[in-house]
Amino acid sequence: MWHDGFGQVIAMQRETALALLGVVVFIVLVLIAYATQIFHPPKPSMPPAPPPSQATAASPATPSTPPPSAPSQPSGSALQNPIVATPSIPETPPMSVGQARQPAPSLASHPTVLPSVPGVGTPPSSPPISADEPLLNEAVRWAKAIVEQGRPWQVRLFTVADPRMGQEGFALTLNGHRLKVYARTPIGWLYGLLEVADRLSNGEEIPPRWRWTPPIAERGWVEAVSSFSPTQGLFTSRLRGIIRERLRSLARQRFNVWVLESNGQEPVLPTLLTEVKNLSPLYGVRVVLWAPMTPTVRAWQSQGGTVVSRDPYLPNTILAANDPTATKWLETKVVALPLQDGHLFAPTLPPFLKTVPHRWRSRLILVGGPEGAHEGLFWFDPEGAQALVRAMRDEKVGGFWLRVRSVPVLWGAAAFGTAFRDPDGDTERLWRTRWSRLWGQRASLWLTAFQEASRIMPDVLTLLGTAPDGGFPFRPQWGVPLPLFFSRRPLSSDWDIAVLSVPDSLQKARTLERASALAAADIAQRLHRRSEMVLGALSQLPDSADPEWQQAKRAATLNGWLGKHFAFKVEAALAWGRFEAGERAAGATAVMALDNAVRAWQQAVVAADALYGPNNEWARRLAWWQQEARQYRARLSPAATLP
Repeated sequence: MWHDGFGQVIAMQRETALALLGVVVFIVLVLIAYATQIFHPPKPSMPPAPPPSQATAASPATPSTPPPSAPSQPSGSALQNPIVATPSIPETPPMSVGQARQPAPSLASHPTVLPSVPGVGTPPSSPPISADEPLLNEAVRWAKAIVEQGRPWQVRLFTVADPRMGQEGFALTLNGHRLKVYARTPIGWLYGLLEVADRLSNGEEIPPRWRWTPPIAERGWVEAVSSFSPTQGLFTSRLRGIIRERLRSLARQRFNVWVLESNGQEPVLPTLLTEVKNLSPLYGVRVVLWAPMTPTVRAWQSQGGTVVSRDPYLPNTILAANDPTATKWLETKVVALPLQDGHLFAPTLPPFLKTVPHRWRSRLILVGGPEGAHEGLFWFDPEGAQALVRAMRDEKVGGFWLRVRSVPVLWGAAAFGTAFRDPDGDTERLWRTRWSRLWGQRASLWLTAFQEASRIMPDVLTLLGTAPDGGFPFRPQWGVPLPLFFSRRPLSSDWDIAVLSVPDSLQKARTLERASALAAADIAQRLHRRSEMVLGALSQLPDSADPEWQQAKRAATLNGWLGKHFAFKVEAALAWGRFEAGERAAGATAVMALDNAVRAWQQAVVAADALYGPNNEWARRLAWWQQEARQYRARLSPAATLP
């Protein structure tokens, strides 16, 4: 019995110990749970996200009439061009205008992509922005309305925080009837919408994904203030309308600088500056005044306006110079220098650029275009313009200000506008496609005639150079006396152009190392070939009812006959050089070539009369070249004393 009682006691103690152990374990678990609640509180549950608001409806306002017409259309609409591709934007949450945030699209790569910015990763998300349609500025509303008039699309604008897009870049996507434009600023929206609008107006395909960033930071259009002469009866409201249309035209072509050349004293200048100061920022255009420091100009500068000056010591100005040694000021100032000695003769950059350190090139602005030898003549060479812009992009040049003195003026702008939009695209195919809507199969013939006509004066300049003539700018389009063919020097080989002068060609000099150097006879043959292509093509093409096409055809015809004139003139110079060297039969060849040059000039006068009326410079110079031919014929007579 004693053993039975002792066993019961032991069993009871064991059960008590197990119960106590369970209580201890329970208490420990409770303490652990409590500590977890203290140090790691649960996150509060997020309330359900509100449904995204719908994109705001388009403004019912109708945009103003589009800018004046381009060579792609006879109707008078603005010049239309494609764009250049840029790197894919990162997956940064965008901010919609009048819409909740949505992820940015993944954009496919384009074959010609600009290099990405090194060291730039995916930026953080931007704070949300909410804006309604009425809060968009007038430029964006105008461009958006054009798109929505062209297609019944739902257009949405997004802001993305991608530094690689810069202040002007954009990306767009098109999915069915939904068009989305992504940009960092309203200027990017404007450019993206205008890209779509231009493609729609030209009947071109809208790519489902597209991107663009500018190849050059500053893309300027140079214009004289005298074009806004008060004799036109301009009052403030009328002037404001003209300025608005000009800014819209510049935006279509991707020009972001409007350079106003002035003497600082035009009566219209104060009103003009006031109006452009208010309107230009909306269209992404910075206004620069190129003028002496008159009181009006000083007032403009004191209010924050940009001024171009030739005084390197004048503070807060852009320095304009003709001497390449002015690049020494690039360390502290922005400097504007001529692109090609006041002419346009090759798609190459000035040789002095090789001496400019890369770290300073962003402060360099090149100024030029179809001026000088192209003044009053036809010029439309989109392929040449594209090569120039591509070279400036690759060499990291900070800016290019285009000055056009050729005709039609807007066609020069269109050629470079195409280059700004896509420096690497097939520009010839672009213009053939656009012109085929008007001219069908003859579009290629027009383009061939126009590009060959544009390259005639550059051939003349390669042989005769660009140096001033007696202290005055060289203007070969008015004609060149025969003696100057012996005294003028060709372009320097620093331009990567190797040409032998008339004397060197006659002497077969070996002054240039390049085996591919062109002789004067080669230039004459090239001029003959180009001119015959121009005149032959134009003879097969009909006259257009559009004034700009009429002007273009007449001006290109003038170029063609000037090309024939110079081809005969070079042949006359070579023949006369052989005659003076003792080849007596060459004298008659020289005089015959001079007679042919006069006949070609007579045809040039006919074209100039149709273009400018009877009182033009080509008509006045005809008597000079007739007299020159008579003088050289007289020197062949037996009684003449040869030099």
